[in-house]
Amino acid sequence: MKVGDLLKKATKLKKENKVEEAIQVLDEAYKKGIYEPPSHQMEEDEEYTDFDKLLTLQDLVRKAKYLQEIGKIDASLTYLDELIKNTSSRANYSVWEIDELSNVHNHKAIVLKKEKRFNEEFIERLKSYCLRGISANLKSASKDKFLSENFIPVLKICWIQ
Repeated sequence: MKVGDLLKKATKLKKENKVEEAIQVLDEAYKKGIYEPPSHQMEEDEEYTDFDKLLTLQDLVRKAKYLQEIGKIDASLTYLDELIKNTSSRANYSVWEIDELSNVHNHKAIVLKKEKRFNEEFIERLKSYCLRGISANLKSASKDKFLSENFIPVLKICWIQ
């Protein structure tokens, strides 16, 4: 079964309240699939023919949300912390990794909010917002004309508020 089909199957199982089975299907998809972080540089001799195997960060964080749904909050947070650790290790290589890191912290904040752990949620939101600001600042100072032109207005809006 293809990765995309496995992800669809997991969604279907979750909708049928078979969340534990959905987690198992997600794990199978993660084993078959490939998550290539934004900092991945394709080599000249590297061919990419199977886009059906690609996983996104959104695909990966689903597991944490499913774990939370069956009451495994510690496993959910540990899983997200591992994603944060892995993404942090790449954040020096690409401004896009900083965006990914911001997104993972935001997903963790969502999990914490559902658990009514508001102090921890607040900290995760701050991390997410700070990382997003750093990313916008780096993009606006980029030598890439498109990035700098499109993110300078974002920074102006952030500073005005």
